[in-house]
Amino acid sequence: MRHYGRWAGRPKGVPEDTTRCIVSVGWSHYIFNQCSRKRGHGKDGLFCAQHAKKYPTGKGIFLPEDNDE
Repeated sequence: MRHYGRWAGRPKGVPEDTTRCIVSVGWSHYIFNQCSRKRGHGKDGLFCAQHAKKYPTGKGIFLPEDNDE
């Protein structure tokens, strides 16, 4: 499971919402959250329409590691 928004005050972050796009987007200079758009596009249907278009190039896309926590 991926985790988003990890920082010193929340070291475990927030677990992945399996209904939302898996891309990590920044709302601060150092804290990143999960994209708020619905899944259903791109590779394995894991992306929103906007990020599915960017995924093949790899530009502007950050995917957190999928770990077993």
